[in-house]
Amino acid sequence: MNLLRIFLLAALIFAFFGINNVEAEESNLTFVGNYDNIRATHLTISGNYAYIADFNGGFNIVNIEDPSNPTFVGNYSGIDVPSNWGSIMDVTISGNYAYVTDSIGFGIVNIEDPTNPTFVGNSSDIGWVSGGIIISGNYAYAATFEGLRIIDIEDPTKSTLVGSYDTGGYAHDMVISGDYAFIAANNEGMIIVNIEDPTNPTLFGKYDTDYYFYSLDISGNYAYIAERDSDSDADHKLVIVNIEVPNGPTFVGNYNLDGLPSDVTISENYAYVFAGGNLTIVNIEDPTNSTLAGSYDTGDYVRSVTISGNYAYIPNDDLGLLILDRTPFIPVAAEENQIDNSNDEGPVEDSIEEESPLPSISLITSIISIGLLAILRRK
Repeated sequence: MNLLRIFLLAALIFAFFGINNVEAEESNLTFVGNYDNIRATHLTISGNYAYIADFNGGFNIVNIEDPSNPTFVGNYSGIDVPSNWGSIMDVTISGNYAYVTDSIGFGIVNIEDPTNPTFVGNSSDIGWVSGGIIISGNYAYAATFEGLRIIDIEDPTKSTLVGSYDTGGYAHDMVISGDYAFIAANNEGMIIVNIEDPTNPTLFGKYDTDYYFYSLDISGNYAYIAERDSDSDADHKLVIVNIEVPNGPTFVGNYNLDGLPSDVTISENYAYVFAGGNLTIVNIEDPTNSTLAGSYDTGDYVRSVTISGNYAYIPNDDLGLLILDRTPFIPVAAEENQIDNSNDEGPVEDSIEEESPLPSISLITSIISIGLLAILRRK
């Protein structure tokens, strides 16, 4: 009888602790398609088109209505930017214009007819554009090696520099949120600049560590920063900072990365971070305790990731434009409202898996526990 009691007690302990502590498996992105005729550096998605900066010169326009079969639409290889390199590093879309950057300036191209892009104007007095360009209203905000440069683009044929702020470190990346520009400024940390008056940008806040800030993204009250150690094989992290008070940012949490990070993009409850040749997906639902959710080996250095609908679009040196399905990382509520980018004409809800009719693990555990307790009491 004592042996039976011991056995039942052991079963009860396993039911209560063992089942409840089973960890969920990591999910992963899956390959959908690619467009491999270019050496892609950065891209922007607008409607059914991907506008892809090509390191070998110019930029390409690719139709992604069917992500499994992206097709060529048009390109512009005669970019009138001031550099002799001809290497286009980034492209940003606003209305009927593409703003493309190279080593020492940017060019403006009319893309109203995507099959026949045409030159509009350029600017050569803003320095090396290291972190791309953001368009807001009549202004272009450029992250350069010297810092922030603000250009009036109301007349695209004659853009003019109207304001600047030197960050003291290379401006590798930038996000505009409200009246503030959040800048990943290398060894100077995250610089927060007030841009309410574009002609007179001023320092408003700063968050710094002993490491290098290379990329960042903003979601809600948090800034997510790709932090590099000076040693390329050392201590790299995704750092999460509370920016609810922009002039007093505070540390919230971090996540250790297995490689040198080059980009971070936030979508829903996940941070998509490129580090060491891998796209790492980090669950940030609890910013104080971020956890690994999944990964994808891109096999090469990648500079950025763009999230649009059910897909992650990745510019890659070897594969050109790489398209991945990220459905496992889309919350059900968001997935129900997601626009289907494929050729499937059926309703989006048809692709959502029905809830399993099987009882949950916690319910099974409770039933087992109650049953075993009842048996023990009878004995």
